Amino acid sequence: MFSPESQGFIGSNFKWFVGQVPPNQNQMTKGGNWKTAWSNRVKVRIVGVHPKEGAYVSDDKLPWAIVAKPTHQGYLTGGSIGIIGGEWVTGFYLDSDSTNPQIPVITNILDVNTEEQGIKASKGGSTEYKKVDRYWMFEPATFQMIGGTTPKSQAKPSSVAFNSAKRSNK
Repeated sequence: MFSPESQGFIGSNFKWFVGQVPPNQNQMTKGGNWKTAWSNRVKVRIVGVHPKEGAYVSDDKLPWAIVAKPTHQGYLTGGSIGIIGGEWVTGFYLDSDSTNPQIPVITNILDVNTEEQGIKASKGGSTEYKKVDRYWMFEPATFQMIGGTTPKSQAKPSSVAFNSAKRSNK
């Protein structure tokens, strides 16, 4: 008689999880390249496995999770997963039949359902499952900043510049 258990199929005992991707734990942002990035893996802190405080596991020690992407995101497109950190995710363990599963696969992202202010970085190596500010990594780069002195008062164009601008708007 055919049974999935007798055939050694992956997932005969699916173990699902909910977790959070910590900030700056995307393999590409940690200095990876296409040869080592393994399809943009990310670290994930799994609820019930990685405590939020006390004997917590620091971000760097969390397991790398494979991110399941839709078929239109195959190798040909080179599409990014778009996970930057702070996202709450769901998934399953690829090795769920083992007594200590270690290969998480992220299948979905959960939307934010809180209005509390987010943290910008892990504290002591853990987000403690707090909301992460989604703009934490978007600090302006030096090439995006305009230099110069800070103005002391409102700009006052000369009458020549004012009249010239007035004529060009007609």
